[in-house]
Amino acid sequence: MEREQAQSAGLSIRDADVGPGAEPLLAVRDLRVYFRLAIGARGGRSGGAAPEAGVARAVDGVDLDLDRGECVALVGESGCGKTATALAILRLLPAGRSADVRGRILLAGRDLLSLPEGAMRRVRGREISMVFQEPQSALNPVFTVGEQVAESLLAHGMAGRAGARHLAVEALRAVGMPDPERMAESYPHELSGGMKQRALIAAAIATSPAVLIADEPTTALDVTVQSQILDLLDRLRRERGLALLLITHDLGAVADMASRVYVMYAGKVVERCHASDLASGNVLHPYTQGLLRARPVLGATAGNAGGDRGRRRLAAIPGSVPSAAAMPAGCRFAPRCPWADRVCAGEEPPLREVAPGRAVACCHASPDRGNAWTGQGCQDAASCAGTGA
Repeated sequence: MEREQAQSAGLSIRDADVGPGAEPLLAVRDLRVYFRLAIGARGGRSGGAAPEAGVARAVDGVDLDLDRGECVALVGESGCGKTATALAILRLLPAGRSADVRGRILLAGRDLLSLPEGAMRRVRGREISMVFQEPQSALNPVFTVGEQVAESLLAHGMAGRAGARHLAVEALRAVGMPDPERMAESYPHELSGGMKQRALIAAAIATSPAVLIADEPTTALDVTVQSQILDLLDRLRRERGLALLLITHDLGAVADMASRVYVMYAGKVVERCHASDLASGNVLHPYTQGLLRARPVLGATAGNAGGDRGRRRLAAIPGSVPSAAAMPAGCRFAPRCPWADRVCAGEEPPLREVAPGRAVACCHASPDRGNAWTGQGCQDAASCAGTGA
């Protein structure tokens, strides 16, 4: 109620005083993103028949909550629907043409999917911002960094040109950009990879949004710079009270930064847990267990038949993520799962609560079942990592 009153008074969602027990700042409910595909023409070039329509279910019934000042991580293999989820939240998908987006996306109680486009433009970049993958591609090479950081300030009428430039410099300073006045006059090609990523983050926070979505913010950066960028995002979250949705493959970063984790596979959330559960290896779904087991483990050694000691073969999950246009019947992970049986092939498991704050979509998973890959109890990271193949 407080949020609705603040909105009707023309206040930002940051101005609403929301007490304990209130609904999440961002709540995604039964989100579905289906892409319509042309999967071939009947009769070839000479035929007059239209292409046969197919559907790729990139996101298929995702629920997600994000509170003010919280970092929530969304993890999973490439192609599992993480970026499609983020783009749907911002309504950046070509809805009505090739993409069909359904469900509810509630920001401070407002359903973003029901807003007219003009109202959504006032939300996008002002109340929710996004740090996109690949800063080299996201930054426009013909505009200076300062112009691109100031763009959202101008678009939302938050400052005139002189004021927007000043605020852009301050945003660059806030993200730790060296000599921000000079960098504001530089072009993207004059910046290193780490500086480009800082520029993207500056552009995203310049309007002081309530929600920040960071989509693989450390892609193609070296390890030292990755750590700096993640530390920066965490600092901004703490200092500004940002609600941060972190999309990443880096399970170590998840353990350090996030409070809760959503694990996605083939368009669905298959496990929801606390980040501490992920850090300790106390996870329940065979897919999450497989992700942890596939990580390189520093200091792990194993001999082999050739006597080559000190090396450990990485333990990959067999198979690959199914095509979004041809999902298997039943559990989508069943073709790759060591626990799979007839029940899994015929029944799609719902995401069920197994403990406070923990849910899993698996017919067989339970806190006392152990690890699907090693047969051991999964109460610590070492047992979940396994020994490799």
